[in-house]
Amino acid sequence: MCVKFDSFLVISDLSKAQPRSPILISRAVLTLPSIHVEFFGVARSRANVAAATFDVESLREVLSQISEQFPALAELCVEGGELAPGWLLNVNGSAFTRDLSSPLNDGDNVLLIPADAGG
Repeated sequence: MCVKFDSFLVISDLSKAQPRSPILISRAVLTLPSIHVEFFGVARSRANVAAATFDVESLREVLSQISEQFPALAELCVEGGELAPGWLLNVNGSAFTRDLSSPLNDGDNVLLIPADAGG
C-alpha cells in the first residue's frame, strides 16, 4: 500500500491570541499499488487484450481482478480463487510462481502464462 501526503496551508483566526495564524493541515491518502499485467498466448486470446493495469496488493488480488474483468480468461486460469493447474505467474522477470500471497509493489509487472507456452 502506498501512502501519499497532501498538505494545505490554511489561514485561520481560530486563536484569539494569534489572529490569522497559518495552520498546516496534512491528509494521508492511501492508494493501492498499480500493477501492469501482461497476458501471453491463449491468455491474450481469451482476454482480448495484451495487458491490463490493476490497483492491487497481491497476486491473489490480480486473479480476482482477472475473474471480474475477463471471465472468458478466468474460465481457464482460475479455479476456486486459485491459479488453475497449468498456469504460472511471473513478477518482474524473476522466477515463475504459483504463490498467490506474494506481495506486489507499485509499478510491478506480472506475466500470466500457460505453463506449456514456448515448448
